[in-house]
Amino acid sequence: MLLVQGYFLVFVALELGKASRLLPQMKLSPPALLAISFSLITLLGAGLLAMPEMSRLPNGLSTLDALFTSVSAVCVTGLSTFDIATVLTFKGKVILMVLIQLGGLNFITFTSLFALLANPGIGTRYKSMLQASYSAESLETSVQLTGQIVRFSLLFEAVSAALLFISWGDQHFATVGDRIFHSLFHAISAFNNAGFSLYTGGLADASLLGNVPLGLVIALTVVLGGLGFRPIYEVFSYKALKHRRSNPWVHFSVNTKIAVYAIAILVPLGALLFFILEQHGTLAGQSPAM
Repeated sequence: MLLVQGYFLVFVALELGKASRLLPQMKLSPPALLAISFSLITLLGAGLLAMPEMSRLPNGLSTLDALFTSVSAVCVTGLSTFDIATVLTFKGKVILMVLIQLGGLNFITFTSLFALLANPGIGTRYKSMLQASYSAESLETSVQLTGQIVRFSLLFEAVSAALLFISWGDQHFATVGDRIFHSLFHAISAFNNAGFSLYTGGLADASLLGNVPLGLVIALTVVLGGLGFRPIYEVFSYKALKHRRSNPWVHFSVNTKIAVYAIAILVPLGALLFFILEQHGTLAGQSPAM
């Protein structure tokens, strides 16, 4: 059964690649294409989550609960009308993780990537749509940025998952595979700022309190994901770095500067204010490490 379902997902991905060839023929503006893409993936996600085998409920998730969860995952808000940790089965959690990834990366990115791979000679008009979507200076940059977004995101998530794998401490897992899945799920959720967790109490779960390495890895992953794709591309791309070194007069874009400076100021300031305001409240009785 699992093999059949895996084949089905591969089939859907291939069909998506074929369908993406039609995108240049659709006279849609980037905002319209983005809205349609999100709507379609949200409905597909809701349909999958509503299947009986995706949850432990006798009759499966209700249509409203499935739709709400799918919208929340694709829009990376982290809201849910039920306890993700106990209600969803492993398959349901995998679907949720995929929806978070699609929503965080922006579904138009995957659509664009499929289109570019399926048809390298794609029209200038569609590339212009990509340029508008990414606010890129040129068509070449917009096409490069599409692949860079996917590569950088997967790379950061993989590194985060690996660090989380060794940061769970004494946390009990049924199998190594379960530990890997928990690491991957929380890495994807953190990088995409989704807020979903496989623990009923989230990171406030009693079994996770005091795990400083785990908290630091997730916090750093959230910060990197919050930078945005363009700043990540400019800061971490080897090509961009090499270009700036050979051309000293080239600086980071205004968007990147704002994102980096804002995070560098707001994160420490927010942490300090939270500590001052909550040291006798939420943080009362806890050690600094917790």
